[in-house]
Amino acid sequence: MSQSPPTTIGKYQIIREIARSNDIVYEAYDPAMNRRVAVKELAMVPGATDTQRQERLQRFLREARAAGSLQHPHIVTVYEVGQDASGRHFIAMEYLEGQTLRNLIDSSGAMKPKDAVHLAEQVLEGLAFAHGRGVIHRDIKPDNIQILPGNRVVITDFGIARLTFEPNITMDGQVFGTPSYMSPEQIHGGDLDVSSDLFSLAIILYEMVSGRKPFAGDNVVAIAYAIANANPPMPADCPPALWRVIEKALQKTSALRYRGAEEMLRDLKAAEGSLNQPVVPPPVSASSHILAGPHQNPATAHLVPPPISTAGLTPAQAQLMNQVYGQAYGQSAASPAPQSAPYGQGYGQPYGQTPTYVPVPIYYPPPPRPITISPETRSCMGRFVWAVAIIGLLFAIVIYGIGALTETMDRNPGAAQSIPTTPQQAQARLEPSLDAARERAERIIAPPPEAREEATSGPTLQDAVGLVAAAMDEPNPARRAQLWSQSSQAFVAVGMSNPEGMDIVFAQAASVYMGAAEMGAQAGRFDRAIEALYQAEGFTNGNQDTAYEIQQRMNLYRAQM
Repeated sequence: MSQSPPTTIGKYQIIREIARSNDIVYEAYDPAMNRRVAVKELAMVPGATDTQRQERLQRFLREARAAGSLQHPHIVTVYEVGQDASGRHFIAMEYLEGQTLRNLIDSSGAMKPKDAVHLAEQVLEGLAFAHGRGVIHRDIKPDNIQILPGNRVVITDFGIARLTFEPNITMDGQVFGTPSYMSPEQIHGGDLDVSSDLFSLAIILYEMVSGRKPFAGDNVVAIAYAIANANPPMPADCPPALWRVIEKALQKTSALRYRGAEEMLRDLKAAEGSLNQPVVPPPVSASSHILAGPHQNPATAHLVPPPISTAGLTPAQAQLMNQVYGQAYGQSAASPAPQSAPYGQGYGQPYGQTPTYVPVPIYYPPPPRPITISPETRSCMGRFVWAVAIIGLLFAIVIYGIGALTETMDRNPGAAQSIPTTPQQAQARLEPSLDAARERAERIIAPPPEAREEATSGPTLQDAVGLVAAAMDEPNPARRAQLWSQSSQAFVAVGMSNPEGMDIVFAQAASVYMGAAEMGAQAGRFDRAIEALYQAEGFTNGNQDTAYEIQQRMNLYRAQM
């Protein structure tokens, strides 16, 4: 890696450094053609092995040549790929004036829908050309979209960022991609296709219209989880026709998205006719107010009607008329609260007029009294539930482990000496009391001086289960995240201690997390149940049936939150 800007790279005279990320980009002058160019220099991480350096170089050259084969008005033009006399590998390409879309969004915020669509259509034209020639960008983001004078859009860094999903820090130490714009298959390390680029573009289109990213989080893990599981709400100023395009392109399953950039481009052009129509806000009378739900979501807020006229009624009748028991006006307690419709008039009266109420006495039955449980009782019940859950999980592990270990013994007779010969022996090993599991788990988390020697011997299966129980019972989200991480590390450590039985341990880990999720859901702790299933995903070990069951449970729990 260059420590200071060179004076020349190949035949190009370096003017200044423009950007530095995975590689270094310079503004340069081509004396042979008398033109300004952008020169990208391959950067190597200090300390990389020869194998890593060679792999990085091959990826750089292969992808640069693929980008060089694309000649299109909305794709940056590559002039040359080469190596100079000093050994520097470089790509010389078209120098672009203007600003990136990232700069435009940061400075201007949300755009008018028609302006956002105009930019997105140009990106889709470039993507359609590239996809038709077998090239997928894999790193579509606002930083890689240049807006030239005259509002012409050019896609940059085409085909250079990635071939397949890599973690944030790869084997050779390079940082690839931006998590906020990755597709779910990139998050999960799956195969990428043209719909991955369209998913990323839909994220950008959402951000252009609303001024914010659809998948937000405090860290990379939170963002990745949101991309894989959350569905963003419709932006307030987004026309419905445009939202339908964005929503389809943001489907979690690639097969449900647009089949190609041409199809998405066609739908965007069809939606252009409705972009100038104002988005009508939902009607809310001046005397109404919104009782926000747990997540302050306006789409699910309950509208409280204005006071009912009590003229001509007795005091007792007036008191009954004005009682509100949490349900919307005119509906029974069993029916769902009405959602505010984005279009049309509300509650049957013209918009902006005060409804007229007929003073007819209405007698409501008294509301049911909620069951009150003292904090002490709730805490005791919680400990009892988790105790029963963990004992049940350990029992399931015994049954599952005996069958799986028997198969291992048949395949490897030499391992018989390390396998319990009877269910009683297996139970004696795997079923300590819940208190003992929790105590040892706490020692792993923060071992006292007298327990340090024991903790250094390595965690056991019981320790991992105890950490799962502690996570499910922990109210603090930050502390709970630490316990989840420690529990998964404990399962991995147990598996690493016995490589021949690692698959069995991982299957047991997935079962423990799924069982904990089921108990959490029964207790109404759907957020923790989903977190437990997210941990279980890491131990499916390629089992498609288990992965499918986990996804189904996640969808079920999210629907009940």
